[in-house]
Amino acid sequence: MSASSICFTDSAVQITGVELHHPDVVQYFHTVEEEDLERAFERAVEVGTFCLQRASACQDFDFVRRQVARS
Repeated sequence: MSASSICFTDSAVQITGVELHHPDVVQYFHTVEEEDLERAFERAVEVGTFCLQRASACQDFDFVRRQVARS
């Protein structure tokens, strides 16, 4: 396996040498046309990030609600 790196700037994320082995990820990208792969990957990261942000916000809200209920 080659070395991987993820580098961040103010406006971009660069991923080099990263391998993803999750069967759902592999299966999804097998359905994407080769010329659409890069955009599909970008979209998958955007959607995943959006979902993670919302899940975190919901967890934070639930935590606060539980703390208020304890008072």
